[in-house]
Amino acid sequence: MNAISTLTQLPATPDERKRFVEICKQEIIEGRYKITEIFPVLKSINTLVDELTKDAEFRDMLSQAINGKYEANGLEISEQQVKKYNCAECHDSEWERMMTELNALKDCIKEREEFLRHIPEGGMVNPDTGEMLYPPVVTFETRFVVKSKK
Repeated sequence: MNAISTLTQLPATPDERKRFVEICKQEIIEGRYKITEIFPVLKSINTLVDELTKDAEFRDMLSQAINGKYEANGLEISEQQVKKYNCAECHDSEWERMMTELNALKDCIKEREEFLRHIPEGGMVNPDTGEMLYPPVVTFETRFVVKSKK
């Protein structure tokens, strides 16, 4: 088996992917596979896709092959140019002054956020304005991190 034939065995259409997800969940529920064994494989596939699509030679081959636009498996692949401006190279003193102010303001905001995080749960009165200040609302997001063991 070669690399491309391995990739072509994966589901390609939206319906195939949906069915694949359902089958994966069912196989885990039935105990045929452990989710802790499968999740690192999924993360590895994700990393593989990222590495492949960031590879310059691969991107050049894709650009030549799609020639602007290509459709396959219900997906449209198109190439777009994104224009980026690097104003730091303009040597504009006004822009540089504003960026200095912006960075200073970002630092002030970080300091203020740190202060706000330490406000007691019941709140406190701001001695300068008289307004009641309360600590920020805390929310939690679950992430799964996979790292290579060294």
